[in-house]
Amino acid sequence: MRSTITALVLCGVLVTSVADLVAQDTAAPAQPVTRVRLDVEGAPAIGPRSAPVTVAMFVDYQCRFCFRSHETLARVLSKYGDRVRIAYLQNPSRFHRDASLAAQAALTAYEMGRFRPYHELLSADPQRLRRDDLVEYARRVGLDVDDFETALDDRIFADVVGDHAALAKRIGASGTPFFFVNGRPLRGAQPLETFERIIDEELAGSAGPSRWVTRLEGHGTHDHEHEHDHGAGAIDPASLPTDGTEVERAILRELMALNAEIRRLRHDVTHLRRAVNDIRKVFGGAAGDAPPQAAPVPERLSLDDDPVLGSRKARVGIVEFSEFECGFCARFHRETFPQIKSRYVASGKVLYVFRDFPLGFHKQARDAAIAANCAGEQGAYWAMHHELFENQKKLGAALYEELAARLGLDRDTFERCMQEAARSVEIDRDVEAAREAGVDGTPTFFIGRVEGNDLVDLRRLVGAQSIDAIAVEIDRLLAATDGPR
Repeated sequence: MRSTITALVLCGVLVTSVADLVAQDTAAPAQPVTRVRLDVEGAPAIGPRSAPVTVAMFVDYQCRFCFRSHETLARVLSKYGDRVRIAYLQNPSRFHRDASLAAQAALTAYEMGRFRPYHELLSADPQRLRRDDLVEYARRVGLDVDDFETALDDRIFADVVGDHAALAKRIGASGTPFFFVNGRPLRGAQPLETFERIIDEELAGSAGPSRWVTRLEGHGTHDHEHEHDHGAGAIDPASLPTDGTEVERAILRELMALNAEIRRLRHDVTHLRRAVNDIRKVFGGAAGDAPPQAAPVPERLSLDDDPVLGSRKARVGIVEFSEFECGFCARFHRETFPQIKSRYVASGKVLYVFRDFPLGFHKQARDAAIAANCAGEQGAYWAMHHELFENQKKLGAALYEELAARLGLDRDTFERCMQEAARSVEIDRDVEAAREAGVDGTPTFFIGRVEGNDLVDLRRLVGAQSIDAIAVEIDRLLAATDGPR
């Protein structure tokens, strides 16, 4: 017993001594933290510009280590919310056959206002990045596929990819993934705990004094370092000679200016092609072209698991493909929808289903759809649906939070729901179903008889329909049925 007590006392002295040493070490001056000056302006990003922490990632969508990191960053966003912003800089390897085109596709989706959902699809499977995959992803997130393919064909963003890659080389960020957390470098697929430690330090301001550098030491060229296609005529600004004659330097500067002008011209050509396509859609094509044919009405259409208004025993159903940023959709929901509810839905004659079809050029449409679906998780879908259309000009994160509070939703549950990738996948399913049914604009309505979980004997109506136009189709179907079951 005495020996045990003695050992415990000795251990207590030892522990006290170690604690003293730790306290002394803690009191020592903090070591400088190396930070790289890195400009991410104009790069695709997820999270608000006002976030106190920016994580810049040099990414290659075909890199398996980047693939592992995407899930980690999703967890970072889930934990820190608006306090963290993630910017993506493209650095595809020449050894990855599909990586360069995937990088250009990501930048195209960014310009067309759908970067986040497109990025999530790219990040889901590094083996599915062929051109056909990229185009299919564009269709699923609601981009104009013709414009998207034109941008890929004209290599509009090849030079931007080259610029990002040149930046990586210039600052010593070789290989992917490579991260900078407020300029602090992290190489490779780091665990979540590493990001949490650094982000927590940045938020608390507890990191050591900053040592700003323009290039990382010890991260020079390696045998496996990527080589990049900067596009025709592209010149890396870092390649300007410091010992050349002034004439030589002037010529190189002029070449750089011409290269920039070529990029602008390519961009203009893409927009001109879009304008021509729009004109053809309106006027039925150029002289001699066959007029565009409407897609055939499908034989049946699934009600899926989307929000339903009315009795499940109704024999007639309406499926609306729509979105919250569309002006015509808002007009329909102000003028016609209330009459449909009072005349047909309230009496149990008609089942009404709303399916999401956010258009690519409406930047808030998808997030608004997610907000409505998240409200639906707490039993308030149709209330949120109404408020979103009533406040269409104010769509944005602030409005969604305000409406969630006004409707008495649990704030934490709502915010978590807004960040879940599964919500975007649900919308992708609606978009895919709409495309298969020949929908190319909003609002589009399908009216038919309810058969199980499908509508059959369908009629399609496009645009902000009047109650008279809708009633004709409903009454036709009701006359052929026995009414509510």
